[in-house]
Amino acid sequence: MSTFPKAARLRHSLEFRKGFDKGVKVVDSRFVVFATASDRLSPKTFSDGVFNQVGIRAGFVVSKKVGNAVIRNRVKRVLRVAFVMVCDQLPKVSPDNQNPIQGEPLFSASLTPASFCIDLVVLARPSAKNLSLAETFPVLRSSIQKAIRKLQQKPGLVGSPLRKES
Repeated sequence: MSTFPKAARLRHSLEFRKGFDKGVKVVDSRFVVFATASDRLSPKTFSDGVFNQVGIRAGFVVSKKVGNAVIRNRVKRVLRVAFVMVCDQLPKVSPDNQNPIQGEPLFSASLTPASFCIDLVVLARPSAKNLSLAETFPVLRSSIQKAIRKLQQKPGLVGSPLRKES
């Protein structure tokens, strides 16, 4: 199993704020996923490991409503592991054709740092506190896929069918 490297994390409050304010939102009973397109890719995003083919960065928010520190940290650990597993199985999206193709990685290795990246903010709801990895994985995968589809329909995204070419 791969790790969750720094290049694949949202680490600054402004990145989280952008996700909350400008991102598309997918609501589930256990998670709320916000997705935004970002053109700020670090070359480290394409370094060795699972994230060399995945242009997704993620950040996880688990509030005190979920539980005490022990429970919140457990939820974050489960989310991180589930996210790494999801990255291996998401459909491929290329800059030319934004339509997902089932069964392939989300981003092809041909993407360069000049391409875009998807930033995800995953907000855990109180009902997520007792979820195991086996229960979290399919829910998170479905929510992320829905968020990416919604994001692809957003006007102005590179390769979006609604983008006006100048």
